[in-house]
Amino acid sequence: MLRKVAHAGSQSASFVQAAKDLQALAETQVSRERIQRWTKRVGQERVAEVQRQAESYQALPLPERRRSPTD
Repeated sequence: MLRKVAHAGSQSASFVQAAKDLQALAETQVSRERIQRWTKRVGQERVAEVQRQAESYQALPLPERRRSPTD
């Protein structure tokens, strides 16, 4: 459910609209404040994750940076 809340909060034009969308689509009532807090928390976690990945990439020797990350 929290995944749906974070998705609605990040995709809607406002947190009020996200609450309305969740009511209509997920048939659950979630306050605007809760959607805002959860969306902010998930966003901060995602930013921290991307920063960690960038730092580990920057720590690689140059030849290894040229390799595909999926190899």
